[in-house]
Parts: sequence; C-alpha cells; structure tokens
Amino acid sequence: MEKRERFFYGLSAAGALAILSSTMAKNPILPLFAESLGAEGATLGLIAAASTIPGILISLPAGSLSDRWGRRRVMYLAAAVFATAPFLYLLVDSPEALMAVRFYHGFATAIFGTVANAAIVDAFPDQKAGRLAFYSSSTIVGRSIAPFLGGAILILTNYSYGDVYAVVGLAGVSALLSIVLVYRRDGESKGSQERQTPLGEQLQSIVSDHKVLVASSVEAVQYFANG
Repeated sequence: MEKRERFFYGLSAAGALAILSSTMAKNPILPLFAESLGAEGATLGLIAAASTIPGILISLPAGSLSDRWGRRRVMYLAAAVFATAPFLYLLVDSPEALMAVRFYHGFATAIFGTVANAAIVDAFPDQKAGRLAFYSSSTIVGRSIAPFLGGAILILTNYSYGDVYAVVGLAGVSALLSIVLVYRRDGESKGSQERQTPLGEQLQSIVSDHKVLVASSVEAVQYFANG
C-alpha cells in the first residue's frame, strides 16, 4: 500500500475512533449524568450546547492555523483534547463543572474535522470528493455505534457513568495514538503549508461566496433539526 493510502486509511480510522468517543460522551449518557448532578430545565440545554460553542469560535481559525503551522501540529492538539477530556468527566461533581468539561471537549471536534478534511484534500487533490465521502462515512460509523455501545455499558454496569466515560477515554486515547502513528510513519503532505492567505481574506472570501453560504445554511438547519 502506498504512503498516501496508508495515511488516508489511518486518518479515517482515527476519525472513526474520535467521533465514537465524542458521541458516546453525550449520547445517551449526558442528560442522564446531568440529571444525576441536579441539572434540570434550561441548565440541561446549556450543558448540551456548551460543546457547540468552540465549533462556532474555532473552526475557521483552526483551518487557518493548520495552513501556517502544518496539519500535524493542529491534529495533535485536537487528538490530545479527545484523549484527555473524557477523564475530566470522572472529576465532575456539579452541573457547572460538567458544562465546563463539555466546553473543553468541544474544541476537539471543532478542530479535528476541519483539519482532517483539509489534510485529505492536500493528499488527494485529484480525488478529494470520493476521499472526503469515505472519511465522512467512517465517522458516521463511529457516530452510529456510539449510542448503542454507551447504552449497553450503562445497562451492564448498572448505570455507572464512570465506566462509560472510561471507555470514552479509551477510544479518545486510541484516536490520539492513531494520529501519532499516521503522521510519524507517513509524514505530512507538502500542500498543507503552501497556502498562507491571511485569516481576514479567507473570511471575506467565504462570506462573499453564495454557494458556500447556501451550503452552510442548509447544514446549519440540518444540525438545528437534529439537535
């Protein structure tokens, strides 16, 4: 198997593990865990929303930083959050603490997805549509398995939230190790550091592109409907 193929399949496996970890941290356990801490009403909504705020704040800057610093460094950062955040849930003893951990955990998905897609485009400029679709499918597999696995662990452990988050942490650490292995063995595409467009110019270009705005709006509505 050639170098970029190994890189691609390794990155796809890491993506599946990362999304498995982040999804299992919230579905189905998060509302149950929050209620056990005394959260109710609007507080439950705030806890659920806390992890989405980093996505709003950091996704675009993360892509720009990866152009400047290289995909490898930024992917290591995201994977490190995936590996550490789950174990912080074990220390949570209040709704406010849970909200803070969710906020921190949100940085992982906000950074990882953006930069992983960019890395794939760098490696496969001539096949990017098909490769991005495959990567997306691999993350969907992780997202689909997570609720069943999390629910099964809850039932088997008599609703031990700590055991669930320990497994979430195991998946997160596995994602980090996969990323380290992928980049240590197969390196980084040169294309990842060729573009140095300032962040302001990137933002202006995005806002003025009607196709991007329409696609983004459709996806925003989809996420709003799905929760």
